[in-house]
Amino acid sequence: ICPGTTFCKRAKQDSVHLGMQIERKYLSQEMPSKMKIGVSGCLNSCTESRMKDVGIIGTVEGWNVYAGGSGGAHPRIGDLIAEVTTEKEALALVDRIIAYYKENAQIERMGEFIDRIGLEAFKAAVLGDLEGAPAESKSDEPAVFLPGHGNDPEPEAPRLEAGAPITPDTIIRDIVDTYPNVVPVLQSIGMGCLGCPSSTAEPLWQAAEIHGVNVYDLVQKLETARKGA
Repeated sequence: ICPGTTFCKRAKQDSVHLGMQIERKYLSQEMPSKMKIGVSGCLNSCTESRMKDVGIIGTVEGWNVYAGGSGGAHPRIGDLIAEVTTEKEALALVDRIIAYYKENAQIERMGEFIDRIGLEAFKAAVLGDLEGAPAESKSDEPAVFLPGHGNDPEPEAPRLEAGAPITPDTIIRDIVDTYPNVVPVLQSIGMGCLGCPSSTAEPLWQAAEIHGVNVYDLVQKLETARKGA
């Protein structure tokens, strides 16, 4: 994961937020073979996303999603699967790519799988009909969303509006951005890395677990500080 719009002036999209969602879902999952996923916030692709089994690169318009990249002794540049406009669309497409790979691949990397069945067959399976019909796959995940074709994704809710309560699922970065006055509470549990993209993209419950504190006690302290009590 590159720093994205959180810390990099060149970034076009929030790669940290997207990357952490993907990591939370797929970390430690069993795959047919080795699996690497890269998320970059712009076309500079500092994480070499096109050299990963699944790569996502931010653009001005949204996200480019690639599959089949690899380095090492048999390098392969990932194939462009689709260009999507929102983070939700990118996540849906990544889910379908990985689900199809898990269900149908042998003991082979993503690129080897694509080469074996053919790129067009792979794209047809994970994208489905470009008018919005779902692909023929065992996965229950939706096909890539196509704005204007009747399956537009629901608009994303604001991450943390001023006045909204802090919960165990609130992202650290959103807490810091919306309520900077509670930062001393986070620092008091040992969070001295509030400038680190990876740590600030974590939900509060995960940070509490890492630092060995009860998340509900932490929420209470943060809420007290937020309200200025």
